Amino acid sequence: MLKFYIVSIKPVRILSGAFVLSTFLILVAFGQPKTDVDARQLPAEQTLNQKIIGLESHRYKVGLKKDDFAQITVKQDGVSVTVRLADSNNKTLVMASNQKDHEERKVISFVAAVAGDYFLDVSSVDPKDREGNYTIQRLAGRRATENDRKQADDAKGM
Repeated sequence: MLKFYIVSIKPVRILSGAFVLSTFLILVAFGQPKTDVDARQLPAEQTLNQKIIGLESHRYKVGLKKDDFAQITVKQDGVSVTVRLADSNNKTLVMASNQKDHEERKVISFVAAVAGDYFLDVSSVDPKDREGNYTIQRLAGRRATENDRKQADDAKGM
């Protein structure tokens, strides 16, 4: 079911029409409720290669135990993507986005506060992007160390 929202925007200095449009579309896409039915299991220690095209979004499920450390790397090729980790209520926990470089690597590091399923969304951010690719890899889960916790806390601050 599609939901439509009315958004009121005050006139502000316009930076770039494409930037404003892509930022708005990201917010709309991530604001839509997603379910675990949409999600594909993201296995540990495997590399997945995916094709993605302008404003498309892919969802992956990551099962974690309490205090597990998860690290997921997404390398984009020919397309700009945003990577977002959410809890089972679709609340954003960590997000990595940068539209400048089409060959950039994005790394999500996270320590699970509770056991359960977490969801990783990989979304193309530029409606003008033609078909591109990304690779995604999840390290094997393990109990978080103090260094892991620091790395995850630093990632939240970005």
